Amino acid sequence: MAQLSGCRPGWEYATSLDTSPYAATWAELDPARHPFVWDDDEETRVSILIKARVPPVRSGHEGRWAGERRCVDQVTALFAERYGSWAQYWNWSPGEGDRDGGVVGVWCCGAHSVTTPDETTARVVAALLEWRDWLEELAERSRRPARPAERCRSARETPTRRAAASGTA
Repeated sequence: MAQLSGCRPGWEYATSLDTSPYAATWAELDPARHPFVWDDDEETRVSILIKARVPPVRSGHEGRWAGERRCVDQVTALFAERYGSWAQYWNWSPGEGDRDGGVVGVWCCGAHSVTTPDETTARVVAALLEWRDWLEELAERSRRPARPAERCRSARETPTRRAAASGTA
């Protein structure tokens, strides 16, 4: 099993976390290839499914966070099955979390982010939507034409340098 750094160094993780976001291809992540409809009905359905996976009592350090990790694994499997491969990275957090170095700021890790069923459900939904928004923004940016090199250079020049170049400084 993969071992990741973070809140629980050296502990083994379940196989759903073995796939690194760094190994994902754009074909697996591209929003154009993976339609995603999120409305009130979908939020209600998914929230019920998530809540059912949240442990009623935290297992905590003494329980090696087993309940919290199981919750994260089950939610990851649910999202991958329901939405496709892109959704399995919903918890790619920037710090030392389940998957380090990511962009999802509302999630840390199972040990810190899995709390009560209501709080956890809201946090998981927010993380999924934040991840999807980031993918859609990335796709939009990749569709925009690159700025001409000349404009990029002039934008970096300071007013002082422009004045010096024109002889007015």
